[in-house]
Amino acid sequence: MAKRPEKPEWQVYEEKVQGLLLRLPPESHRLALGLLLLAASSLPDPEPELVAALVLERAAEKARLNPKARPLLQVVQAEPELLLEAARWALWLLRLPRERKSVYRRYSKTGWDEGRMLSDAPSDRQLAYLEALGYRGAPPSNKLEASLLIDDLVAWQRSAQAFLKGKPAFQVQGRLEA
Repeated sequence: MAKRPEKPEWQVYEEKVQGLLLRLPPESHRLALGLLLLAASSLPDPEPELVAALVLERAAEKARLNPKARPLLQVVQAEPELLLEAARWALWLLRLPRERKSVYRRYSKTGWDEGRMLSDAPSDRQLAYLEALGYRGAPPSNKLEASLLIDDLVAWQRSAQAFLKGKPAFQVQGRLEA
């Protein structure tokens, strides 16, 4: 019998948080994720159990004023392990380096697997978009690299536009390279 390939790390953690989110109404998702990430980032030495306890405490405080917190409390009372798994996801996400976070966000939105983006050559559209953005460096070797370059260049352009808001426009001279 052939051995199934291991799931990528991001997919394992995605399944952990999805266990909680699937039991909540969609309008409670943002609140639950916000509480998880806020609790995980506010503790000096976070452990999943501490993050889960802090989320539960803050959800109980919010439930008096915000009806979106009530389903979270009900789910956690019925299945406390779900909150613990979601806390593990939050801690994992906060510990990821910036480059890996952008890869994770793309995967979680598109459902692409890591092997495919790493093994496929960049598309003609990606290469054309990089050229339109002013990129003149070495061509990316795969779709993932092209995607990350595009994300960085678009973010750079947006921040430059925000910085120059209300000032005369400028033209970038020279070459942008990775």
